[in-house]
Amino acid sequence: MAKEGHPIEISPADTANAAEMEQLAQRTRAHFGTIDVLVYAAGTNTPDRAMKRLNADLWDMMVSVNLNGATTSPAPCCRP
Repeated sequence: MAKEGHPIEISPADTANAAEMEQLAQRTRAHFGTIDVLVYAAGTNTPDRAMKRLNADLWDMMVSVNLNGATTSPAPCCRP
């Protein structure tokens, strides 16, 4: 896209953190004016997913990124 003259920006943020996603949306609007496209390409996993070895902290982290992030990311982008 950049080669065709379309401005792009890559901004890493923690999808599990709603405040970070809100700030990212605000910065994006300030820079570009609108948010036309959101590419949600976040996810996490663990090499050892056996339930008998999966601890609560690891489970919470995976749910926060993989499930909660799917709503905390697009929600602020959809607001005017």
